Amino acid sequence: MKLLNLIIAFLLVSGTAFSQTTGEIVSFNTKKVSNALVITWMPTVEPETNYFEIQKSEDGTNWKVIAIMFPFEDASVPHSYKYVDKSLMEGNSYYRIRQLDINKKEIFSKVRMFSKPIAEK
Repeated sequence: MKLLNLIIAFLLVSGTAFSQTTGEIVSFNTKKVSNALVITWMPTVEPETNYFEIQKSEDGTNWKVIAIMFPFEDASVPHSYKYVDKSLMEGNSYYRIRQLDINKKEIFSKVRMFSKPIAEK
């Protein structure tokens, strides 16, 4: 009985007793194309995802939502997503993706920085 209790405790603490309903963002990239920044990301499967927020910051601390995207209808397989930011600021801009599931659990991507040269006068 003690061994069974230890196994159950281990499974509960490690999280392996539960299925993972919200994945993680496994890739997140930015690429400048003409006068825009193409933002792409791919989460693992997202069966419980409510929506994704694309967030932007001038300082890497204060974030503003610049777009909201909803998951594909078939969320049982991974999909890649793309957003184009046409409002590039001079200097540094920081980007991240916030994934919010239907239970209000959130996952953040890594932060990516983009630097647009300041126009000379």
